[in-house]
Amino acid sequence: IIGGEPINISRIRQHDLVLRFINILTYHIHSGILWLMARQAPTITLDAEEQTALETRVRAPTTVQRDALRARIVLLAAQGHRNDHIQARLGVSKPVVIQWRRRFSQTRLAGLADARGRGRKPTH
Repeated sequence: IIGGEPINISRIRQHDLVLRFINILTYHIHSGILWLMARQAPTITLDAEEQTALETRVRAPTTVQRDALRARIVLLAAQGHRNDHIQARLGVSKPVVIQWRRRFSQTRLAGLADARGRGRKPTH
């Protein structure tokens, strides 16, 4: 039922479905049929340059730890690991994993840098 097959709303009350799946599913209603689709993390594939750059960030002793963590998240995602596995392995919260996976998928390596406007403004 959940794997992309439509569920006829007349057979199952919509309210019961919402209560059951509200935290893990998105809902699309079209032509009287409720389509259930699980949220899916963006797939990460790396080219050779990106792979090398991320591995260098992780291994370099001078890399700021937040940058190394972001690189580790992306490398594990590229290996096909799920968000919950990455979260447990690195000891971070799930929103952190989701944020950096999404940012990398949208803007690649540039997305791993701190966003402008965050933190205290420079005084010089």
